[in-house]
Amino acid sequence: MKRQTTILDLPSNVIDKIMFERWIIDKKIKNVLSFLYTCKFIYNNHKNIIFKLTPLTLGLYKNYIDDKIIQSLVENNLVKRINSVYAYPKCCSNYISLFKNLRIVSISTSFNDLLQIIERLPKTTTILSITLTKISKDIISSPASIPNLSLKYLKFNSLKCIKRADKRSILKHISNNSTTDSLTNYYQQNSPAKQISKLIATLIKENISTLQNVSMECISLTQIYLALVDSNFKFEIDKMIDTINFDQTTHIPLINCEKWLKVVSKLIYINNYLSLTHTSYLVNGVVCEEIRATNSH
Repeated sequence: MKRQTTILDLPSNVIDKIMFERWIIDKKIKNVLSFLYTCKFIYNNHKNIIFKLTPLTLGLYKNYIDDKIIQSLVENNLVKRINSVYAYPKCCSNYISLFKNLRIVSISTSFNDLLQIIERLPKTTTILSITLTKISKDIISSPASIPNLSLKYLKFNSLKCIKRADKRSILKHISNNSTTDSLTNYYQQNSPAKQISKLIATLIKENISTLQNVSMECISLTQIYLALVDSNFKFEIDKMIDTINFDQTTHIPLINCEKWLKVVSKLIYINNYLSLTHTSYLVNGVVCEEIRATNSH
């Protein structure tokens, strides 16, 4: 009697693809586990796909993994198969250094914790997303050095207000036509805002040869420009960043725009208050700008 063909006869990559497509339907791991528990062979040979479907959560957040699970991953040599993690508050920064093959890292924590995590990022990291959830007054200084990464995508956002040195009300600031954020003392020298600007500037400078896209909200692009100038960054590099997207209340000065466009193909400035998007680029050495209305909510 001819043996009946079963799913076990399929190539290994096809079985993984089936489980991945099942997960895509509703993003529920339990349905993939049901497939894995079909038989011992499938479980032993394909259980690692669990770590490829969704980022591992480190720190105090829903569905986070505890110390025992991490220890188990290390003992079973599974950490090398994990390439994406979410790092939340109270994430032990030492955990990050265990994952040698990380490519995608999303960090959502305070600035002080952020610095400790970044210092331990593996060299394989190519996509870094940062969300600040807390900005302490007693902020520590930026790290002396950042790991040699090869970032392709950098994103920054803050859930907390990054305070300025200017004490005027926000309404006066918005109504003022002058670009006050172009002043070097717009952020106080030892303020969290100044340290954050320096950190982002350092990440851009150290990864300028590989960066393709930078996206920023709630931080002044002009202040990042000034931090790059302070670090002796040269705005004359052959390798171009494809796009920098920034969302802020003030337009950047033309002179700064000209400097940025020496290392960036396109600057996209989003003004949500006016529901406008400004796109700047160079044509024969001249700065050109397109303005279009964005969808209002």
